[in-house]
Amino acid sequence: MSETQPFISEEELEIIKKGIRKHIEIEAEMIEFTRKLVKETTDPWQKMILAAIYEDEVKHHKVLVDDIEKNVAEAETFTEEQLWDAVWRDSPWHGSPGG
Repeated sequence: MSETQPFISEEELEIIKKGIRKHIEIEAEMIEFTRKLVKETTDPWQKMILAAIYEDEVKHHKVLVDDIEKNVAEAETFTEEQLWDAVWRDSPWHGSPGG
């Protein structure tokens, strides 16, 4: 029977964090760039396409910052208090077999 390792190492987590942060920086630059182009262009078709790109970038950026960066790129800790709560407080038998 082979043993699998379900968790990623701290080094791997750091690589993921750096990649997500870099993507967030690039996304912010793209938002600013498309916002500027939307304001500058006078062609209605270009304005419509650029506005759609801008809105998509804003939505994507929000997902990156609010969801991915916070929920994927941060290590989750499980405290001893949470462990004991799960074993004792949240158990229907409070640690005793069968009630």
